Amino acid sequence: MLRQRETSRWLSNLLTPLPPAHRLRGAADDARDRRDWDAAAGFYQRYLSYRPRDAALWVQLGHAEKERGAMTAARTAYRQACALAPRDADPHLQLGHLLREMKEHTAAQEAYETAMRLDSAIGNQALADNLRALGDLARDRLDWPEAATMYHRYLQQRPDDAAIWVQHGHAEKERGALAAARAAYERAIALTPNDPDVFLQLGHVLKLLGETAAAIHAYEAAQRLNPALDDAGREARTLAMRDPESLSRAMDAGIRATLAP
Repeated sequence: MLRQRETSRWLSNLLTPLPPAHRLRGAADDARDRRDWDAAAGFYQRYLSYRPRDAALWVQLGHAEKERGAMTAARTAYRQACALAPRDADPHLQLGHLLREMKEHTAAQEAYETAMRLDSAIGNQALADNLRALGDLARDRLDWPEAATMYHRYLQQRPDDAAIWVQHGHAEKERGALAAARAAYERAIALTPNDPDVFLQLGHVLKLLGETAAAIHAYEAAQRLNPALDDAGREARTLAMRDPESLSRAMDAGIRATLAP
């Protein structure tokens, strides 16, 4: 019965001419609260025809348009809010979220950077997440310099993310920056010393650098952590056969103690 009265009241409001502005805003908020995004968008649009400089309500219109799938209209609304309130971080943050959802990561990055300049607390997490996404996109299209740059920028924000230190190492290795790749893998090992795959990747880079003894021990560490990791054992045996003295040289230099997990 109560729900019937609410529905009747809502229909009555629709049929009754609304005074400018305040009732339109109230109707829009009511529609938003019941997640009727089509109605909310319509009422916010009508409200903004009376109050076109209300930045906060342009943000609300953006939310409603996004929720009903009108992404281009949402982008227009958020950008209008940004133009009206250029020193408010939230419209820029909301625009960044939308652009990221639309897969426009470069434009999203600009919005996030603006939000972070205005309010570091509100923009920092979003900025970092988008940098990681930009790194992944560059990696997927095999643009290794761009991937390395974006992962580096992400890791400046999130230095304890071992998985992305590994991705950074891959990108550096693929673009030929072997010393940087080694440093990235070693940072990942410091954060996750029991991950055999990182030792395997470090072994590959050390082999490419010509550091045979160190590579052998990285491979040995990988196989100790995961005896089923046949690639590591095979690589260690192959290198040892090529350079039989590498193991003793490594032990003399204390490399085993340095690389052991």
